[in-house]
Amino acid sequence: MYCISISYKNADIDIRKNFAFPEDIQKAFSEKLIHCGNAYESVVLCTCNRTEVYFCGNKNSVYDVRKLLSEYSGIPEPEFIRCIRFFSGKNALNHLFRVACGIESMVIGEDEILGQLKRAYKLAYENHTVSHTLNIVFQSAVTCAKKIKTDTELSKTSVSTATLASNEASKFCENVKVLIIGATG
Repeated sequence: MYCISISYKNADIDIRKNFAFPEDIQKAFSEKLIHCGNAYESVVLCTCNRTEVYFCGNKNSVYDVRKLLSEYSGIPEPEFIRCIRFFSGKNALNHLFRVACGIESMVIGEDEILGQLKRAYKLAYENHTVSHTLNIVFQSAVTCAKKIKTDTELSKTSVSTATLASNEASKFCENVKVLIIGATG
């Protein structure tokens, strides 16, 4: 198993936006990767902060993924190669579990990523680009993430970026009210 990741950790928004593939492109990407002959399973995960391709195949499939990322993003490979992270074997598996649990998120523990990961897996499953290995791996990652979210303090409060921004805006408004009342009172 392999993973090629382009995320907020290694690429700025100007690069990442080129890899934010809608579902039809994700499907086409996975199908084309499988038809190259070097990969036999593929899931493409696209969120606002990351695009990751999880795949099984031989070593040449890594080059196929990079070539397709260039083709579908419109960015020549030499321009984005420094922005990718590559995982293989146990490291790819570990990375997937960390992503599913929200540990690799910009806001650690956020809940949106699990739903996004489940949608990416479902899309690949319906598109017949996953089989035995990625089925087991993705189902296990989802199960693990659910257990982490229910059995630990990681997700006891809402921790999406939008919620945090809203909470900070509310605090700011309250502080402004206090300042205004104090200045006029």
